[in-house]
Amino acid sequence: MKKIFLFSFIIFTLVACAPPAAKKQTGTGTSLNQNQPTITDPPITTDPPPTEDIPSDETDNDTTPPEDTPADGTDNNNNTQPTPQFTTKIIYESYRTDNIMQNGKLMMMNADGSNKIELVSDHGFSMGRQANAKASPNGEYIIFSSPKEGSEEVWLLQLNTRIIRRLSSFNDSSSWLETTEYAPCSHDDRNNKDCFSWSFDNKEIVFSVQPQFRGFSSSEKTYGNQELYKLDLTQTLPTPIKFQNQPNANNINPQFSPKDKQIAFVSSNISNPSFETETRYDKLLLIDLDGQIQTLVETNSMGSIQWSPDGTKIAFVQSIPNTQDRKASYIDLQTRQVHILGEQFRTQVSDGESSWSPDGKYIIFISQTPEQILNADSSLNIYTLSNQSLTTIIGLEKGIKSAISWLNNSEVMYRSYTSTGNFIYKTSITTPHPQKLTDILSDLPGILRIPLPLP
Repeated sequence: MKKIFLFSFIIFTLVACAPPAAKKQTGTGTSLNQNQPTITDPPITTDPPPTEDIPSDETDNDTTPPEDTPADGTDNNNNTQPTPQFTTKIIYESYRTDNIMQNGKLMMMNADGSNKIELVSDHGFSMGRQANAKASPNGEYIIFSSPKEGSEEVWLLQLNTRIIRRLSSFNDSSSWLETTEYAPCSHDDRNNKDCFSWSFDNKEIVFSVQPQFRGFSSSEKTYGNQELYKLDLTQTLPTPIKFQNQPNANNINPQFSPKDKQIAFVSSNISNPSFETETRYDKLLLIDLDGQIQTLVETNSMGSIQWSPDGTKIAFVQSIPNTQDRKASYIDLQTRQVHILGEQFRTQVSDGESSWSPDGKYIIFISQTPEQILNADSSLNIYTLSNQSLTTIIGLEKGIKSAISWLNNSEVMYRSYTSTGNFIYKTSITTPHPQKLTDILSDLPGILRIPLPLP
């Protein structure tokens, strides 16, 4: 057993005015569903992001109470409970520069890039067959996909013991007559740091699976529709999530609520899939606690689902009807109001992944203009929910950015792709100064929060 050293790092406090290098703009929310009541947004202001609750200590504040503790932070005898503290690590995939198609490794490092540790190797990871690793909320496990035993399966790493075991048994048939393989995290969810999603109690994961039908040769494959599966950590047989489906629908990007067992996902329906007139129509759906399906949003195309930390909102990226724009948005589950970030003044943009800050006050997302697309570049933008302001972070290195996550309430990390390869960076959101964390090819960084002992 290797001992994981706890660490700490200093985070910057947001100041009372916006940084000189940032471009600030404001926008409002809008409803995409015409049959919903009109909801007036709060007055638009040009104030900088609020700073009153940005933590300045060396650890992240996690406001999620223990399972047997009420949400107000007290136990059943009205005794105040200590707020759980965490130390943050980064898990990521690493590849040799001379051979990116094999010998990939799953690694872990401190948030400042120090103390790089190898977690998993010899599992067939490659730039085209990523591990899609995701840490459990309690920091004890990492789930990942691997073709180690021939076909793609789901594997589990227990961090404190380094024990690795296979969880799924999709492709255990040894018959040469078997012509179907099942691939977790394939196609739409491949190369996605959020391919797997953990339940809040660390007992289940949810993900999409796509059947692959083999022909007479290994190169002859056709693909079926992607389906949703749940997997209990104590079992090896994933359970399909059954519900009334549309023909030709792919169900992708399932995400557990951080507070309960509700699941949000995208159902993508393609009409005329074999013709030039192919069209795509997506729905953001919710499986509620009673197992009923609710339709939240309908549009041409969407993805990158992210629950807010308190479980009351869902961020996503959607195509805007009658435009060429693809914009970051979120829906308030209580009012069903959809907000498009920077709707009024941002045009000709293609937004990518988004991520909520740990305190739920900000959404950071990746965006490209037509000029940036031509120049293989992209920008980071921060949306403040309290005053609907939008700040573009400038002064970052050139590169196509993705896999963005918050290290704490004032620092973010991301993968940046340039002509020299993929590398992982972090930066402060108030005083942008990108710090390169990896010197060899790296991919799909994710967050691992390890609880510290309570005093």
